[in-house]
Amino acid sequence: MEEKKETPAENADSKLNESVVSNQEVAETTITPVDALVNENEFANGESSYVMDVVAETPHEEEHIAEIHEVDDSKWKNYNLDEIKAEALNVIQQGSDLMLVGQALKKLRELHNAQMVIERQKLTELSEEDQENHEHKDLLDKKTGEFNAIWGIYQEKRKEHFDNIVKQQEENFGKKLVLLDDLKKLIEEGEPLKNTFDEFKRIQDKWREIGMVPKDKSNDLWLNYNHHVQMFLDKVKLNRELRDLDMKKNMEIKVELCEKAEELFFEKSLHESFKKLQELHHKWKETGPVPSDVKDQIWDRFRNASEKIREIRISHYDELNKKFEANLEAKTALVDKARNIASAEINTMKEWNASTKEMNELFGLWRSIGPAPKENNDKIWADFKGILDAFYAARKEYFNAIRSELNENYNKKLNICLEAEAIRESTDWKKTSNDLIRLQNEWRKVGPVPKVKSDVIWKRFRSACDDFFNRKKNYFENLSTVEAENLQKKLDLIKELEESNFTEDNKENLNLINEFQRRWFEIGRVPIEKKDEIQNEWHKKIDQTLDKLKISRFESENTRYKERMESVSKMNDGRDKMWTEVKKLRFNLSKLEQDVQLWENNLGFFANSKNAEVLLKEFRDKIERAKTDIKVMKEKEKYLQGLMNEGKK
Repeated sequence: MEEKKETPAENADSKLNESVVSNQEVAETTITPVDALVNENEFANGESSYVMDVVAETPHEEEHIAEIHEVDDSKWKNYNLDEIKAEALNVIQQGSDLMLVGQALKKLRELHNAQMVIERQKLTELSEEDQENHEHKDLLDKKTGEFNAIWGIYQEKRKEHFDNIVKQQEENFGKKLVLLDDLKKLIEEGEPLKNTFDEFKRIQDKWREIGMVPKDKSNDLWLNYNHHVQMFLDKVKLNRELRDLDMKKNMEIKVELCEKAEELFFEKSLHESFKKLQELHHKWKETGPVPSDVKDQIWDRFRNASEKIREIRISHYDELNKKFEANLEAKTALVDKARNIASAEINTMKEWNASTKEMNELFGLWRSIGPAPKENNDKIWADFKGILDAFYAARKEYFNAIRSELNENYNKKLNICLEAEAIRESTDWKKTSNDLIRLQNEWRKVGPVPKVKSDVIWKRFRSACDDFFNRKKNYFENLSTVEAENLQKKLDLIKELEESNFTEDNKENLNLINEFQRRWFEIGRVPIEKKDEIQNEWHKKIDQTLDKLKISRFESENTRYKERMESVSKMNDGRDKMWTEVKKLRFNLSKLEQDVQLWENNLGFFANSKNAEVLLKEFRDKIERAKTDIKVMKEKEKYLQGLMNEGKK
């Protein structure tokens, strides 16, 4: 088969696999021109002119072309920067195939750069004067330097790998030139057949052991070698039986090479299949001639297998090129969308957050799309990244401008939070509920706070509210039980009052009675149906105790009242509360004086009624208690007026 003319796809394929050696200058050699050596009788039709692309590990194209088995990076998608760095270090330390190592590191570098864009975006949330901003920026710079150092190690290994290939191929070429000279001498010398044939077999074995040589010298060297092998065989005039035996052995080897080439149809890795095919071609050339009646048949079989693999490879890269073009089209659309978002007029934080979300979604889509054609890949990324950088720079400028407002809002919410925490343990359910509802309404009116503090301050405020309302809920769910317990406590307190031992010192006795009164009021609610009954019983026991000790109600109530009002006067709003108390006293005093006058006028009506004496006694006692109450209220008003006048001073 004659050498095929390269198609554009093959040209790209050839560039993909062009060996680094082809770009190296090598020392001139003294190989006889090919045209003077080729004898087509020694080869099958087209065998001497067939050139197999060198598979490669080329340093120029390997990073851009994807393998059939691409690196599985699904497990890396959610890695943070430290995990990406650790994985990159592990890949470069454990990987043996440089091409696979390069593909894996490229994926990790893409993830690293994408994650770095996101992390640097977060810096826009912080003030440039913020210490946290500087620390985070320094940390990101450090992480970038660490990853770049790992990438540098790979670049060094990669350079060393290709330098070694060049060096090894040049050394192999030199070794084969020496063997070729030995073969020439063997032909020229007149040594006995046994000695020359042993030396000839040694040269053949040694030739096969030596590896690849530079591509630009490979075919000429092979043709020269085969030509001199034929010259040797002609010189020694081996008998036909021995030569047929040698050709039969070569035939077995080439049949095996054909089978191995055909097995490569099922190799999943395109890179591996083409690399192994190259090795088979190398072994094919090292194998001697086969019988002339089958040489075309066996060569056609091997060549057809090679061409099929080559066509699969070309088809694969044609598909890749189409995919790259589709990726370019998709990325161009993303650039247009990003440009529209960045050029829109944005005036509020809500609009900025919505636009940022859209831009982040575009960036996520960008990361999910594969590379564009190499000649467009860097430019399209530069366009997209330029739009991103401009957008986030404008966003940072906006948020720097409103940062003082955010901090002011934070201070307002902090004050609301402190006020809520101060009343979270209150048992004044109605008042505290109203206060917390008022605080919640104030909270809603306050604008946003810095994002890094938003969740913390909200959870703190919500915790204070929840604590109170949960306790309130539990209280009212168990209210009947609590009221029953309070009723029993008040009954126990009445019994304790009855059994108390008082002294001759009425001042001390009055203090003790006041302590009983304080304890009574500290006990909470009782069942509503028992409220009046238990309250009347308590007042009755207090009055009996006061009468027994000859202590007036005026003296008792006035002492307790003064103690309570002195505490009120020390409050911030004490004066307002005392003035409210004065108005309340005046209202009750006026009403009670009218009641006393009415009761006194009605005493005459009871004179002719049945049980008149009983009714008269009850009303006279009632009038007497009311007059005492009037006296107490007047004394309270006088005391409050004096207390408020002192406050003015």
